[in-house]
Amino acid sequence: MLISNCSIGLFAKDPKPSVSDSSEKGPPQSSLAFDEEKAIQLKRVLRAASRFQRTVLTDYSMALDQYATKDGRKKFEVLNKHLWADTEPPVGWFFFMNVSMVTMAGVQGEKPLIVFYNPWCDAFLITVWEARKDRPQTQMVDVEMVKGDWIRMPDNFPSKDPSRQPAIGGSSGPNSRRRPIGD
Repeated sequence: MLISNCSIGLFAKDPKPSVSDSSEKGPPQSSLAFDEEKAIQLKRVLRAASRFQRTVLTDYSMALDQYATKDGRKKFEVLNKHLWADTEPPVGWFFFMNVSMVTMAGVQGEKPLIVFYNPWCDAFLITVWEARKDRPQTQMVDVEMVKGDWIRMPDNFPSKDPSRQPAIGGSSGPNSRRRPIGD
């Protein structure tokens, strides 16, 4: 499950900066400081996610081919069956992505999250990205859709209980409550 397997929670509070031992010389060090390599990786992830969002608006299939792994594309196929029963998936994703706001989470981990939030349908498309040195393209490796009201409920995130998972067509296990986004 995407959410329970993430090393950093989507809306986890940022850790407080740690101050180095007073006997050390130099300015205090923050635990949030990035090294140059990490900053380059995050720049690649943000650039790929932005290009993915723009490409969906013109060619949904090409966007998935360029920016999603095989597993990521399979997740979109499952979402398509649940989300776009009455319309073609490229049309549905066009309207979803066209007005989505984008944010990033889990930036300290190896696989940062890019979240596309659409306020009109109050839904979050949570995507997991990976920038590896052995391949030129940063890719989306996992994806999940959750309702906004689920995110705002207290003590719901994350849950190890499969019956409380928020999946809408995702891989949350046999006891998950899968339902269309409009329910």
